[in-house]
Amino acid sequence: MVKMFSAFKKKAKRNTLTIPSSSASNDTSSIKLGYNSISELPLFNFIKIVTTGDLVWLGEVDSPQQVWQSIFMDYLDIMPSKNSVYVRQITGEIEHLKTKIDIIQTMLNRLRVSYLPELIPILNEYGFYYAFTPDTMFEDLQNVTAECQQFVVQKGVKEGEYKRFIEGQAKDEAKETDFDEILADLSKHQGYHLRSKDLSVSEFVAIFNQYKKQSE
Repeated sequence: MVKMFSAFKKKAKRNTLTIPSSSASNDTSSIKLGYNSISELPLFNFIKIVTTGDLVWLGEVDSPQQVWQSIFMDYLDIMPSKNSVYVRQITGEIEHLKTKIDIIQTMLNRLRVSYLPELIPILNEYGFYYAFTPDTMFEDLQNVTAECQQFVVQKGVKEGEYKRFIEGQAKDEAKETDFDEILADLSKHQGYHLRSKDLSVSEFVAIFNQYKKQSE
């Protein structure tokens, strides 16, 4: 994540407005019922999560890990960088594999119940060219089930890559002082004091991108 801000910081360090470091406080008063998107999540909470990995800063949400991955993916998507291209690519691959697995498994479940020849071309589309006759159906479906595991494995590998990427981007590189410096210079640019507790993540990125565009 730090890499995203490097060009900005080189330009911005000449004029710095002092802002108290967010690392000076562990105040949890900004944790409310729950934040499910970058338009809801305060920047203060976002900074806490990317620097500590503690998802308590999302508040009360269902499936915190999934919510955080979605939020961070959306953040990368609107914060221009080469990382956003990778995120779109790998998430697209994961979704493609999920869809493929779901369709194949649906076809298998229906064919196990009754012989429906109109479903066989769908399995053919995914590379399964067994006879699929009433006499061979049981064995053919077993073979398809076994071969389908390759897609499950592929999906697991991609999901592992994506998880490691998100964790690495979110925790290993980010420091609270990076955000403090950026907020200081954005405050000077905006003409008023920007506080991380008063900005959502999407608002912060919008101001950052506006500053970057005007500075080019």
